[in-house]
Amino acid sequence: MSAFEPHLSRAHPGFINILHVGRTADYLYYSMELADDHLGGRKIDIDSYEPRTLKTDLAPARNASPRTNRSGLGFR
Repeated sequence: MSAFEPHLSRAHPGFINILHVGRTADYLYYSMELADDHLGGRKIDIDSYEPRTLKTDLAPARNASPRTNRSGLGFR
């Protein structure tokens, strides 16, 4: 991973930080920041938290037309 680090742009708003990478005898692991909540953005309620993902961005919003839902994703 450190070989790729110089090529990563940490300034991009869509990236979250990887806080720790490790290895055990059986597997590799990492810990990272929570992603924004798909409904609350950066305001996270841990009891109802669901990360904002491409899947949640593409899911039809309640009471929103498909055209409105896609406008923030660059679709026309």
